[in-house]
Amino acid sequence: MKDITATLFYPLEKGLIPPPEQGAQNLFLNAVYDDAIENYHVVLQQYFKPYAYDLQSRGCAVASDLPQNEESFDTVFILAPKNKTETQYLIAQGTKLLRGGGVLMCAASNNAGGNRLKGFMAELGFEDVEETSKNKARVVWAQKDAGINGAVLENWSEAGAEQEILDGKFGSMPGLFGWDKIDTGSEILTQHLPSDLTGSGADFGCGWGYLSDFLLQHNLGIEALTCIDADYRAVKLCQKNLKRLDHPAQTRCFWEDLTKPMVSLQGLDWIVMNPPFHEGKQSDADIGKAFIHTAHNSLRSEGKLWMVANARLPYERILEEEFKTCRKIFEGGGFKVFCAVK
Repeated sequence: MKDITATLFYPLEKGLIPPPEQGAQNLFLNAVYDDAIENYHVVLQQYFKPYAYDLQSRGCAVASDLPQNEESFDTVFILAPKNKTETQYLIAQGTKLLRGGGVLMCAASNNAGGNRLKGFMAELGFEDVEETSKNKARVVWAQKDAGINGAVLENWSEAGAEQEILDGKFGSMPGLFGWDKIDTGSEILTQHLPSDLTGSGADFGCGWGYLSDFLLQHNLGIEALTCIDADYRAVKLCQKNLKRLDHPAQTRCFWEDLTKPMVSLQGLDWIVMNPPFHEGKQSDADIGKAFIHTAHNSLRSEGKLWMVANARLPYERILEEEFKTCRKIFEGGGFKVFCAVK
């Protein structure tokens, strides 16, 4: 991401575009740190907690959600995500937030849609769109004028916003993992969870709330459920989705990075989780291992962890090292399910 961020600011660095004037109001959506943000007054927005933590550790203020004050910014910078609909949504929102005559700049890596950004800008009605490339990424920019296509703007805004899924049972939005369907791993995990859970537990990496909803629907003895995710949008939607249930449990939703210790979360009776991964990437196996370590520290003695994982990822050793006992209770369909006791 840092190379793509450097590409985003490259046109300013090389004088291909005039820098924002002193006192200009500038916005950076999906922000990741770059030295260039120190040179301008930039409002930073980031949904993903690890990136937000990094910005905050450098003394930057970070907003978790998009600003609502339309036509308030002179420049809008966007790091485009991989998801096409989410990218179009961010470009549409950035355009709404941009004053007439302001400049919108957007960058993405070449293997994550960088080559389509110029077409997006043109489709939205930006004229004289310029582009350049660096670090195997592409950056495009243009000035907002009266030619913005209002119909496209609203279509992209609606397509990327919160919407009903699964016959209206849940709310979700593009950009979240498995945003409009039940994830296979989570569905497999539900088939191997007990129906007599009691006390206090947690859903690590809760997403929009499918597992949390299942737990409360099938375990009337649950007294408290803590839902945690690194994506701010997921946390908000999980909280909203669980409010639809008539269950006496106390529910709490937190925007946190579970690869880091959570000192405030201890003494839990049980935890369920489907940690994030991408097949074949060691770094993502490491994310799951960090989730396991945090889960161990959050459970009481004899507390239990139920976990589903891609069958190729090597979690057995750390589960055996961290927990008193660990059983693989299912393997099939490319997944495996573990139950570990602290």
